[in-house]
Formats: sequence, C-alpha cells, structure tokens
Amino acid sequence: MKNVKYLCISILIVIISVCTFLRPAFMVSQPEDMELTFIRNGQKNEESFGTEIRLSKVAVNEQEVPWSDFQNIEGWTLEGNLLVSYTPNEQATAKIMLSNVSAIKVDYIKQSGSGYLLIQSNGEQIAELDLYSESSWEEGTWNYQPPKHFLPLTRPDILIELILFVYIFLKLIGYFYERYQLNTQTLSDTTLKCKNHNMANKIIVSFCLALFLTLATYPGILYTDSFERWRTAKALLEGVNGIMSWVSITPQFFMLIFYYFTQTVASFTFVQAFLFFFSTLLIMEHLKFHYYWTIFLIIAICPIFYGFSVYHEMSVGCIIGINFTFLLLFFNKLSTYKYWTFKNKLLYQFALTLSLYITFGFRQNAFTIIPALILAIFYLIKKKNKNKSLGLNQLLSICISLMLVFMVPSITKVEIKDSSSAGFLWEILSTIQTMPPDKQNEYLNYLDFLTEDEGSTLKALNSNRKDSVNGWLWTTYPPIIIGDKNNSSLIKEKYFNLLFNEPQYFIKNKLYFINRTLGINQPLSNVEYYYDNNNIMRDYGMKDTTLRKIVVDSYNDFLDTFTFFRLPYLWFIVCTLSVLFKVRISKKDEYVPVILLYLVAVLYYAGFLVNTQSFEFRYFFPSFYILALIILSVLTDLVYRISLNKG
Repeated sequence: MKNVKYLCISILIVIISVCTFLRPAFMVSQPEDMELTFIRNGQKNEESFGTEIRLSKVAVNEQEVPWSDFQNIEGWTLEGNLLVSYTPNEQATAKIMLSNVSAIKVDYIKQSGSGYLLIQSNGEQIAELDLYSESSWEEGTWNYQPPKHFLPLTRPDILIELILFVYIFLKLIGYFYERYQLNTQTLSDTTLKCKNHNMANKIIVSFCLALFLTLATYPGILYTDSFERWRTAKALLEGVNGIMSWVSITPQFFMLIFYYFTQTVASFTFVQAFLFFFSTLLIMEHLKFHYYWTIFLIIAICPIFYGFSVYHEMSVGCIIGINFTFLLLFFNKLSTYKYWTFKNKLLYQFALTLSLYITFGFRQNAFTIIPALILAIFYLIKKKNKNKSLGLNQLLSICISLMLVFMVPSITKVEIKDSSSAGFLWEILSTIQTMPPDKQNEYLNYLDFLTEDEGSTLKALNSNRKDSVNGWLWTTYPPIIIGDKNNSSLIKEKYFNLLFNEPQYFIKNKLYFINRTLGINQPLSNVEYYYDNNNIMRDYGMKDTTLRKIVVDSYNDFLDTFTFFRLPYLWFIVCTLSVLFKVRISKKDEYVPVILLYLVAVLYYAGFLVNTQSFEFRYFFPSFYILALIILSVLTDLVYRISLNKG
C-alpha cells in the first residue's frame, strides 16, 4: 500500500512539474505544409528614400530553395543571385508551396532605399520586416519555426524516467524518516526533540527555497506599482520632502529598512519568500495537515505559489501578516496567559500588533477582515482562553495597528492620495456607458468638475475600458486629481447620487462588476508578471538568466493554461462545501479555526466587490491562498480517514 502511495505521489509531482517548469522540454514544433508568400507593398518608414526589396536566399529545412521554384512571381526580377523589386508604388508578390516545413531562413539586403517586406503563411501574415538601414549595404536574416505545441506524451521515455527518479527519492526519504523515528523513540525527551527538529526543518526548508528562488529570479519580480514603491522608499531614505503616494505607504517603510542595510532590493525578496513559506508551514501544522511534507512539496513546486513568493506584490505581505495574526490568536500557550511575565505579555502584544499592521498596511482593503478577527477573539475568550484581559489586549492590538496605518504617513510627511476614488470613478463611467444615447447626454459633464477643461467626462467615456481603470487614469483623470481629499469625497457623492437617480443602470453595471470580480463571465486577467518591464529591471541589477525566464514563463503559462485557477466563484463554492464537510466529520476545536480562516478569505475578497480598479488574479491571490489551504486540508483529512478504514 505504501509503494502505491509513493507511486501516486510521484506521478502527481511529475505531472505538475511537466506542466510548469519542465514544460519547455515538452514543447514540440511539428512540421507543417504552407504556402509561403513574399509581398512588397510599396510602403516604407519616414527615413527611407525608397521602397526597394532585395532577397538573397531562402532556405527551408536548411536546404536552399532556387528562385525558379517560386510560382506567381509578379513585380520581381532576378539580378544575379538576388530576387529584387524596384518599381515604385507597385505591389510585388512571390509564392511557393512547401511541405513538411520545420524551419525557414530568409536572407535579405538592408540599405537606405529599402521598404517593408511582408511575409505570409497560408494567407496569414507572420512577419513585417523593415529593410531600411542607414548603411548602403547590410545583410540581414529572418528565421521562422512553426508554433510549438505542448505534447508531453511524445516523450514517454522521459516521463517514465522522471516518475522512477521521484519514486526512488521519496522511498529514500521515507526510509530515513522511519529510521529517525525509531531512533528518537528511545530518548526520554522525545517530544521536545521532535518539536525542535520539526521547527528546524521548517526553517531550513523555507530558507533554502527562499534563497534558491531569490537567486533564480534575482532581484525578484517587479511590476509597475513595485517600481513606484521602490522609488518612494529610496526617496524616504534620502530624506526627500513633499513625497506623494497613490499606493499604500506601509510596505515602503519595510523596503527602506532592507535597502538601508543591504543596498539591494533582493533582500526584501528573500525575506518575503522565507516568511511566505515558513508561515505556510506553520499554518499547515496548525490545521493538522495529513501528508504534511508531501502537500507542502506540491505547494512549493506550484508556479502560483513560488511565483508569488518572489513577486513584489503587496498581497504576499498581506498573507504573511494574516498567517502570523492567525497563529498568534490561536497560540496554544495562551491558556496560561495570566501567568505570563509582563515581558512576555509585552512581546506578544508587539508581535500581534506588528502582524496586524502588516496585514492592514500592505493591503488596505484587508480592513474588511476585522469582523472575522473580532469573532475569533470573542470565541477564544468564551470557549478556550477564558481570559478577558487577553481579549481586550488583542482588540487593542487591532486598534493600534489601524492607528499606525493612518498615522505613520502623517508623521513622515507623506501625502497619501485616496486610491479608492479610481474604483468609484470607473463604476460611474461604466454606468453612464450602459445608458441609451439620449440618457447619456444628461451625464456628459457629470465629472467635469474634476478638471478645468470642459468635456473631460466625454473624453474619459471614450477611453474607458471594461477591464481596468487604466484607460483614463494616467491621462484624463490622473491620481493627483482624483486622489485629492476634496475631489475624492465629491466622487463618492456623485457615485451614490447616480445610484439613487439611475438605479436600473447602476445596478446593471454593478452586477457586471460583481460577475467579473468573481470570474463568472470570464476568468480574471493574468497580467503584470513581467520578465522585464520596459528594461527598467536592469536598473535593479537584473541579469538575463535561463532560470529567471523559466520561473516567469512557467507562472504565466500555468495560469494561462489552467484558467480555472482564475475563477474565484468556483474556489468559493468548492471551499464552502469543504468547510461544511469539515464541520460534519471533525470536532469543534478542529473546524472552528477553519471556519474563521474561511471568513477571512470571504471578507477580504468582498472588499473588491465593493471597490476595485481591475479584474486581476493578483487581487484574488490572498483569498485563493487561504481557500486552497482549506481545500487541501479537508482533502487530505478525507484521504487519511479512507486509508484508516481500509487498513
């Protein structure tokens, strides 16, 4: 039975690996038949003084194709070894039928009087080449391969070898683990040693994973908001006055600390990845996961989790804060809290406040989880800890952390713009767009008060997009305008006026937003996970490496291939059923923490139903993370119970 279990786990690990970071090894380019067409369309760029085209050689599958094999040659002539087209303002075409094409190589001449060359395959354009060059004669080459397809079953030998290798590796781990258990059972302080050993294992595994992923993606994965945050952090470090921030400012203070001591953004990446994996291991232990290390291995090699661990997206910090908050609230030794020394109580208060500060500061919409936290505190006071002073101190930590989120920017003289105004403004514009034309005319100046120019509402309507606020955010209504305190209040007032004056259009649009946020109409977008965004990463010390490309590509390919991960409604449904099942089969002490975690996931994402700036997976990730852990916890519990019954 144990061998079958190892084999099933090996197959699962190989399947996940092949679909993620081993995917490039199974991308196969299949030969195809095509009609290859060269077209000179008589177009050129502004710097060229002609539209001439000169082709020197065409090779298919490394075999040169003579010009005589081309059919339907119109507007082309042979000039020595060159196929050329000179006649101004005339389109020229040359076609050839090819079989079993696996590679095409076209050599051409670039010079100051050349124009554009279009290349088609079976009537579809596959390339547009600008043959202009400042030099009088320069050789160029265009290479083409048919699109590659993911075909893992074409290499069954590799699949079998991988499964065999993983199976042997798991058998060895199981063997040494059993030997270790036998040895430790002879010790009088077995329990303490096992706990210390398990904690050391968690730290070592988290450290190694964080180190490897940081080096593999050095200095981490950054996107648009990340660059803005690092610029703000460096400005704070340099003592620049008059700093304005459109995004939450709390992460920048932690970034500043790491950058001050290390002078590299990679230190933040490493600490974030370490805390992400370490807190995950602790949460899994608290939820009493069966097949503990096997499940963690699956999590560690899943592109979503390892991809986010090094992603400078503040959802990760929010998850870390939630994890440690949850662990501190349900800390086993709290039952003896009244016997603690003042120093230990103070340390606990500090740790809980810091965890909550990170939770609320990294993602300000995390305020919505406060009801779940309060419910957890009252439950623990009544049923478990039975210590009112402890509960009051925990509530005090929530209050202090909220005060810090709002007070620290003022103390550091950082002006925070209200980013929520963008979401409300987006809904206003989208609601107006749902109205019939005659009704729209009544609202064409609805938002003109935001700018001195008349017609800004119409301009924003014309550029408004259905997927995000970016159509007008950085042009018509930039953050500095709509984030202003007075303007933000007026936007919210206009928002509710529209609700009361045009409820039918408002509700219709709101339902659309809710459906998109839950992924009902279509999956959430997978965007902003870049290998390099406009070459900015070079300024942060990025080096082109194969490993970095593998991490980025595997993350994007995984989410693009398995779109069900980007369907929040599906995960909420499955998790709801899992929680109900957990309640049915488990004791109260086991299912209550699961229910409270589930409420955190629900309340967190509910904030995006109220106000959002885009329909993106990264906004859903904290809830997805919690839901996935709950589902895995219940699933492993079910498998374990089935195995016990069979045994």
